[in-house]
Amino acid sequence: MKKSMKIACFAFAGAMVAAVPAMLVGCGDSAVDLSKEVNKDISYMTEHVYNKLDTDWTFASMSKENKENFYTLVGDVKAEDKGFKIGNKAYDGEEYKLSVGLDKNVNAPRYYVEENKLYVASYFLSLKSDSEGRMKCSYGNTNFDLIISTNAKADVKAGNASKISTNEITAVANKANEYDVTVNDSRALFKLDFTSNNKVVKPKLFITEQVNNYAATESSEARSTIKYGFTAEEVKDEGWLGFYAVGYGSNKNDSYSRDYTIMPVGYKAITIKLNITQVAQA
Repeated sequence: MKKSMKIACFAFAGAMVAAVPAMLVGCGDSAVDLSKEVNKDISYMTEHVYNKLDTDWTFASMSKENKENFYTLVGDVKAEDKGFKIGNKAYDGEEYKLSVGLDKNVNAPRYYVEENKLYVASYFLSLKSDSEGRMKCSYGNTNFDLIISTNAKADVKAGNASKISTNEITAVANKANEYDVTVNDSRALFKLDFTSNNKVVKPKLFITEQVNNYAATESSEARSTIKYGFTAEEVKDEGWLGFYAVGYGSNKNDSYSRDYTIMPVGYKAITIKLNITQVAQA
């Protein structure tokens, strides 16, 4: 798969070894640039998958072409290695749904290993790179230093989609990209607006990850839910992303936090934190 791409260097027990001949890779302190591969896959998904599928993709049913346009080859790993991490955070190899419009999904793991090569879903790489578009990840004892995106940085601001909304949203003092959200009307939209280099930008498509974190209660343990999506701007040519903090029409007292990561297509990903309180509605 993707034989033309660069493959990352990796370390075993402190010794630096090239996965392929050294002339093909950037070694030492140089990160390997996978940004073209990732962007190419996202462009493919935009043109051929989003709002285009007649049926769900599953990992088992995906063709070789499907996989080549969904996963990026990161590099070689050892057969005995186990466990994928980004920084110090471990990620499992279970299948997750990526919503791709028209109520269709791609049901596939975020990464897999085949013939001692590590492949990671390109949408997942785009969401998990840092603010500089970089990523340090590992599989077992094999370490990778990667460039995922060379796109411009995106900044985000959250607010109400309608001036007459009774929902409340307030930026948390001294905490970047964190908001307290009170939902008095679960039918009213919130919105995310984007800027880059202090100028308003209007992305048309977004890849998103929503992680909802629920605190422990007397009757339940702490838990998290996760959801991935490929979605479009809420209003054509306005470039903002609409979202409901709770389920549409939901009516109960509840509270939780959401880590909401958004990759506006064409820009680097950014994460905001929403501290959500829902008020039961009369």
